[in-house]
Amino acid sequence: MIKNNKKIFTIKLICYCALFASMSVVLSRFLGYAPNTSMRFSLEAVPIFLSGLLFGPLPGAIVGFLADFIGCLFSPYGYNPIFCIPPILYGLCAGLFRKYIRSKTNLFRIALAYLPAIVIGSILYQSLTLAIMYSQEGAFTAYFLEKLGTRGIQFAITWVVDSLIVFGLMKTRVFERLGIWTSDKKSTIEETLAYIHNVKWMGSKPGLSRTQELLKNLGNPEKKLKFVHVAGTDGKGSTSSYIAKVLQKAGYKTGLYTSPYIIKFNERMQINGQMIPDEDLIRLTQRIKPFADAMQDSPTEFEIITALGFLWFCENKCDIVVLEVGMGGELDSTNVIDTPEVAVLTSMGFDHTAFLGPTMTDIANAKAGIIKENGIVVSYGSNVEADIVFRNKCKEKNCDFYECNFDELKIQSSDLFGNKFDYKQYKGVEISLAGAFQPKNAALAIEAVEQLRKKGYSISDENIYEGLKEVYWPGRFEVLMKNPVFILDGAHNPHGMQAAVDSLKLVEKNNKFVVIMGVMADKEVDKMVDLLIPISDKFFTVRPNNPRAMDALQLAELIVSRGGKAESTIDTDEAVKKAVEYAGDDGRIVALGSLYFSSDVRNSCIKIYPDKIEKR
Repeated sequence: MIKNNKKIFTIKLICYCALFASMSVVLSRFLGYAPNTSMRFSLEAVPIFLSGLLFGPLPGAIVGFLADFIGCLFSPYGYNPIFCIPPILYGLCAGLFRKYIRSKTNLFRIALAYLPAIVIGSILYQSLTLAIMYSQEGAFTAYFLEKLGTRGIQFAITWVVDSLIVFGLMKTRVFERLGIWTSDKKSTIEETLAYIHNVKWMGSKPGLSRTQELLKNLGNPEKKLKFVHVAGTDGKGSTSSYIAKVLQKAGYKTGLYTSPYIIKFNERMQINGQMIPDEDLIRLTQRIKPFADAMQDSPTEFEIITALGFLWFCENKCDIVVLEVGMGGELDSTNVIDTPEVAVLTSMGFDHTAFLGPTMTDIANAKAGIIKENGIVVSYGSNVEADIVFRNKCKEKNCDFYECNFDELKIQSSDLFGNKFDYKQYKGVEISLAGAFQPKNAALAIEAVEQLRKKGYSISDENIYEGLKEVYWPGRFEVLMKNPVFILDGAHNPHGMQAAVDSLKLVEKNNKFVVIMGVMADKEVDKMVDLLIPISDKFFTVRPNNPRAMDALQLAELIVSRGGKAESTIDTDEAVKKAVEYAGDDGRIVALGSLYFSSDVRNSCIKIYPDKIEKR
């Protein structure tokens, strides 16, 4: 109904206009009240006014004309075009005041929008017209003043009643729930994010029903999009980013949906590498809010964010969206989509066991939920239990199944600033992401891109090389400083921690690290600590800003009990300062344990050591 911010006459808009015109006729001809022959009350102007307010001045004027024309067919006096001006003015004036009311929808502004049509059209114009047509010779002025007085009283009452009715309807937000009205009230980005983050998720039953209900109310934007769906334990974000960047290089308008964010919330949804603007985030949240608030089973924070992403990608007509699963797969809110172009399964390990199950088979079954009928599935492999589940699921769903062959992956070089490798026929592939695990994630992305090629996507070898090389993924084995070397990594479970430790050993063979660590209490913290102690000199612990976070002192005590040296800190500023002072310019620091405090660590480094930060 909206294109390039202008109304167009779609079938939906025409149907709404017809409905409002019909309502006006019914209110005028069948539900009016006439205490005497010179005075008559009805609510006929309300639907006309609403049509202008909701759809603009032209639709409002058309509804006013149609209502008057059709209504006259039921009148013994027949149709007279002279008298159609007032109803046209109701729709026209409402449309002209539309932006004024959208910016602040209150009774005063609605009443003000009504006033010109009532005074000019229903009182002055019609009184003058009636006087011209029906006054006796020499009695024009008296007749005009009489009608002016009568109609003035009649429409003063009508003005108040109609304004109250329209205001009441707007306050109930019924039109927001129908998706035909959004307020232009200037919410701040802080207010918008506060609403999103304040949505409760604890106690919500797992399932897709809430997301499906919310998306249905929003017109099912996900049905208009194509997807590459990415699930797994680790490597989802970087693999998704590799695929998205290659598609972008090939000329496709590519959406990217990931979680969580590292620096700014807007990172979670991007189109061709550009984050969602604050104004779009505010506007779309306002559109979603009335539907979400009206749901009996309230949607979770992640479900609202997923709906936001689908709306934004659809609105911007993305050719394809790389969609990262939040947690699991089968019951994740992203899994409301139909069969994707390619389903990608990244490296598998133990995480979220409280939700997904205690065994690898349980976890793999949850992840395999993204495998849908007659699809194409590309898997990282390398996990026997998980691979069995994935193969069986593909047979059940009649899917083509492809697995990475890491025997054909040859690392040429690897350092703190990236990797160079060969994979199958692709020689000398360069990636700017460091870490021993990144060439494997890039190889998985290559396999997914190969399947897209087979489906008809026009992607050249050059697009693949350029796309992989240009990916920048903050918080994934990222070098923040050189003196001392300061690495920020998002490892937050034993599987990811093992990959991080392997990478640290690879690039810094003979050095031990000062570790800044913050973790969620529901993770397998003891296993992560055991992996880090052999390569650590000392730990500085911090409590991430999250309700699930482990207390810094509790973490420090755990580390000491398992044979490490640890000191708790009050916040990330203190942790960063103490770690840098302890390490010295020639030392090595790594901050890891939770994605939730990566942004705080980065901000502390920028604030305290601005001259040392590596520029990207």
